[in-house]
Amino acid sequence: MAKYLILAIVVLTLGIINLVKPELAWKLKHLLTVRDGEPTEFFIVNARISGVVLVAFSLLALYWAFSGRI
Repeated sequence: MAKYLILAIVVLTLGIINLVKPELAWKLKHLLTVRDGEPTEFFIVNARISGVVLVAFSLLALYWAFSGRI
C-alpha cells in the first residue's frame, strides 16, 4: 500500500503543477532542448486537461489505497 500511496502523491503533485502552472510543466519538459522558448496555447490547454485527469486518477488511487481495494 505504501508504494501506491507514494505514487499517488507524485501523480497528484504533477497533476496540480499541470493544472495551475502549465508554463512550469513546459519548462521542465523542455529544460535542455529549447532556449528562451514559450509554450503554445495548444500545449497549455492540453497540460491543463491532463492535469485534471491526473488529479482525478490520483484521488481515485488514494481512495482505493485507503479503502483497501489495492
